[in-house]
Amino acid sequence: MKKLYYHILNLLLKPLLKAEKPLNRVNERSVEYSFALEMIQKYCTGKILDVGTGKGSFPHLLYSCGYDVTAIDKKDTKFFGDVFCNRHFKVIDADITKGFTGKYQFITCISVLEHITEYQQAVANMVKLLDEGGYLLLTVPFTYNKYNKDVYEGKEKFITQVFNYEFLHYVIPLILDTIDARQFKVFTGNTWNDGERINPVEVLDTKDCQLMCLLLKHVKHV
Repeated sequence: MKKLYYHILNLLLKPLLKAEKPLNRVNERSVEYSFALEMIQKYCTGKILDVGTGKGSFPHLLYSCGYDVTAIDKKDTKFFGDVFCNRHFKVIDADITKGFTGKYQFITCISVLEHITEYQQAVANMVKLLDEGGYLLLTVPFTYNKYNKDVYEGKEKFITQVFNYEFLHYVIPLILDTIDARQFKVFTGNTWNDGERINPVEVLDTKDCQLMCLLLKHVKHV
């Protein structure tokens, strides 16, 4: 009976699960995921929380590697519910700025914080969810120059902030130590969305970066 139920459900959902059209451009997600997978393979020994999953398949990839994964995101609509939010993995409807429950040894937040106005609260709540000695992985648009509150100037659905040193000065003191930090140049110009996209994305060790990937470790209480 159970197999018949899933067979019928599969037939009903199949028209909705057709392959999506390609983006027609290579973006920065490949280096972000590469960094995340490397850090998870090296440091993850417990439960993982992915914050801001959206429609992405990253939690399912981690699940297929054997990790215990929870995925959360603030959904745009409640009309269709969980089934249609993410075709790859169950995503819990939760706003990280409002808090969440549980404890996790590793938290990933990939290309999400820049879209959250109250990013300080989001980071603080993620830190609260970390086990002592756990890891927080963040990737964000970054510049060594002036902070930009919305580089697309309201033309996109979400704001896209470009963070600078003020972001690091806020995040790192939250009982966190920097374990790894990598910088990348994504556009040909001087800042995010300036010029043409670079393919492949360039790895930098200079202050001309536009993307920062960070791995931070929760400092154990003495």
